[in-house]
Amino acid sequence: MKTKFWPSPNTSNEMSTRLLAWGANNHGQLGLGLKSDQCLLPMEVLSEGTELDMRDVISIAGGGRHTLIMDARGLLFSCGCNVMGQLGRPTDEENAKDSQLGTVCLDEEDRAINIACGWDSSYCIAWGNKLLVWGSNTYGQLGIPKKEYSSVAKPMKVPNLNYVIAVSAGVRHVLVLTKDGNVLACGSGNKGQLGILDDSGKPVKLLEEFREVRGLSNIDQVACGQNFSVALDSKGQIWVWGDNHYGQLCLDPSTDPTVPTPKCLPSSSSVVVWGRNNYGQLGCHESMRPESWKPQLIDQLEDVCRMAVGAEHNLAMTEAGKVFSWGWNEHGNCGVGNDKNVLSPTQVKIAPTRKVVLIGAGSGHSFALVEDVNS
Repeated sequence: MKTKFWPSPNTSNEMSTRLLAWGANNHGQLGLGLKSDQCLLPMEVLSEGTELDMRDVISIAGGGRHTLIMDARGLLFSCGCNVMGQLGRPTDEENAKDSQLGTVCLDEEDRAINIACGWDSSYCIAWGNKLLVWGSNTYGQLGIPKKEYSSVAKPMKVPNLNYVIAVSAGVRHVLVLTKDGNVLACGSGNKGQLGILDDSGKPVKLLEEFREVRGLSNIDQVACGQNFSVALDSKGQIWVWGDNHYGQLCLDPSTDPTVPTPKCLPSSSSVVVWGRNNYGQLGCHESMRPESWKPQLIDQLEDVCRMAVGAEHNLAMTEAGKVFSWGWNEHGNCGVGNDKNVLSPTQVKIAPTRKVVLIGAGSGHSFALVEDVNS
């Protein structure tokens, strides 16, 4: 799917649009104006003092401890941990500014069209198909020399990188997609997640500049997990590479614990899950999936139109505007009113008079943009 602006989720004066958040909030990453270890139920995100109109929110991205929000004008807003500059704006913990949404310091001519968060780094594709980066660069994940830039506090353009249309970030690596359908990678590659080999045929351990992932063409979408990567091509084929110790690449980990270069998988149009299941993130008890690397349909879900995946929990939005969650729930990140892991898709506790139009997830936190509708 090519990057584009989506219309504002709400254009009706009869509806009120709100952003709700729940889960881990120990660094203020929920934007509630306070910090707490857990938030068990959805609460309303604050936007006072910013230019953000919740009706214009079109994308939400969560990192390990921070959050980015993009609106229809291409403005960015952030909250949460800023120790590595990942918020892209000045903050003052004594005044709790990091636990409230604030405007990312983009140059006046830069407007965002796509965003992504790593663990403590941030990414934005801006007008002109250029990539802006900020936050930690400890592993070269910003695509710039780490000796010169150990971290970046204000968004800066990656030099010699043009025509970028999509970006996705793992914990310490990042993928970008060009308008020609090529995939480039940088950052940590110690698990093969870059999909690039060195001259001796071994996975590159670290790249401080973007390099093309060979063997891929006509790619439409890219996605990163913690230490693995996925690409979808124009034929509907799924390509995977990186760490597979828990079967997260849909391959038998006993024979393929690591996949150093892209490998093609069969595709599916249903909600199919595989990989690690220690917290019920596959939608069932661990004992029910002894070979969790094998893909399996989640038959409790119907009419799913959007998904958001955290570190070890999942969100699914239906056509009817409801949200279901499952998996790790230590911080209340599943939004079901307690902190017990959720072993099957369970509806998030959002009032029935509210219709969900957009969802997002970070490592241990979750978001839902909702419209209030007359019952």
